[in-house]
Amino acid sequence: MPDPTGEAPPGALAPYRILDLTTERSWLTGRLLADLGAAVTKIEPPGGDPGRLHGSYADDAANPEGNLAWWAYNQGKRSATLDLGCADGRDLLLRLVARSDAVIESFRPGQLAEWGLGYADLAAANPAIVLTSVTPFGQTGPYAQFAASDLILAALGGPVWMAGDVDRPPVRTSVPQYFLHAAAEAAVHTVTALYHAATTGQGQQIDVSAQLATMR
Repeated sequence: MPDPTGEAPPGALAPYRILDLTTERSWLTGRLLADLGAAVTKIEPPGGDPGRLHGSYADDAANPEGNLAWWAYNQGKRSATLDLGCADGRDLLLRLVARSDAVIESFRPGQLAEWGLGYADLAAANPAIVLTSVTPFGQTGPYAQFAASDLILAALGGPVWMAGDVDRPPVRTSVPQYFLHAAAEAAVHTVTALYHAATTGQGQQIDVSAQLATMR
């Protein structure tokens, strides 16, 4: 039923606060959570997110403020700048974690811990915090520290095997999409973990492997 005031009703996640530390490959996670009503704050390093400098731009003019992917996948988010590699930035993030419900990130496995911001550090500041991590191959295992492009995920996840004709080499999908699968999976699992935290008071770390999301 339409709101008689003409205002859109609050989304399902309206009570929740999310800190978005993601790199370009998982921007979509925060966008989906923001679309559901969560207050999502995109944390950028000094100088802005490096992903702003990749891809297509409005009016074909290279400009960090006119990056089309940035517009598409970060709409609805707030923005703040923090240097997570320094003590002041770390301390400020932990203060924000104490007042937040979830953190989403897509650095290589172990990067947050090297900054003193691993799950144990976040949970010490807020036992109910949910940390969702998106990486190519998960936090553990023989491939965990390997880098991967969307094409590599398509090859190791199976879609390349099904692409093209039998009488020529495989072809790839023109638009990268497999990190988007992982980002969407991350949003779903984050919502589930938020429900668990709300009912038990206990947070957790969600480990999302883009390869596994591709295979599904």
